[in-house]
Amino acid sequence: MTSAETLEAMAKSALASHQRISAVGRQQRRGAVSHDFIWCSDSQSPVVEPMADDLLVTAGAGITLSSLNQALAPFRQWIPYQVPDGIDDTLGAILGMGLDCAWRAGWGPFADRVVAMKVWTPAFGVLDLGAKVVKNVAGFNLHRLFLGSRTRFGIILEATLKVSPLPHAQSAWLWTRPLSEVPQWLERLSQPGKLWAQILGWGTPEDYQILAEWQGYSAMVGYLKETLGTADLIADHGTLGMSPDTPAVTGAVPRSRLAAWAQQAGPELLLEWQTGWFWLPVASTEAARWISAVRKLGGVAMPTRGDGFPTMQAEKTTQEIIARLKSHFDPFTVLGGDDDQ
Repeated sequence: MTSAETLEAMAKSALASHQRISAVGRQQRRGAVSHDFIWCSDSQSPVVEPMADDLLVTAGAGITLSSLNQALAPFRQWIPYQVPDGIDDTLGAILGMGLDCAWRAGWGPFADRVVAMKVWTPAFGVLDLGAKVVKNVAGFNLHRLFLGSRTRFGIILEATLKVSPLPHAQSAWLWTRPLSEVPQWLERLSQPGKLWAQILGWGTPEDYQILAEWQGYSAMVGYLKETLGTADLIADHGTLGMSPDTPAVTGAVPRSRLAAWAQQAGPELLLEWQTGWFWLPVASTEAARWISAVRKLGGVAMPTRGDGFPTMQAEKTTQEIIARLKSHFDPFTVLGGDDDQ
């Protein structure tokens, strides 16, 4: 049976027994499954169709990003993505949860890579959304409705993504400076006039670490070495030592509030200074408080793991919109609302 046929059968059984369907992948970002009908995104061999000449790839939701990049490697292409806890997320988890990473500064937001998706919905079956072309201005970007929806409206089966050429060279510098000097230091780093792959900060106000990573052409790396020197070059920063089992909240804060957010969140915060993206390890019982603090700064935040985190209530208008969309795509509430892949 195809994934769509399996889901159709599950939906009938779930509806008859007044239960719901959970979509799971490797279950690295969620706890125990709470519903009786489970669709596993990695239960079948995932589709991988590189379109190297067009800088595109179509892949099934169950494939991990490392496996997808292995398939792209012979074409010297990749999808830049790495989260601080080092979890090898499935494509379905990244898209369904709306995850991103610190490389969004140099390579763009992950959501902007999606040009087409295949989604199963209880009301309409399989929907082919978008178009497998880089430039498409026809119609609505309906696939964006499902990004970050955590299967409220449908289950992502596969996606077509824009890929990037592998960088010819890369280097990283690590400095220790007082937090108060970081804005001036960033002005120095921005002199080349192009975005770094990431400028990541963490630590105490007195001993604040600044990691600047450049990925691109060899000539630019050479220029940066001449400009910034080689004394602070580092070989490999890895995942900065975070455990895959550490709960966290992630999101973005307006650039004008970055210094205040770095002071407030403390030394555990990882903050990308070009975009405001952040990753903050927290206890699950503290997630709601920190998400609220981010909202007060004008930012957005979400938990990175599903088990034990409270569901954050959206504004009334947003709740009404979500409810109306839910009634159209899943009128009998067959899908588990906050489940991820």
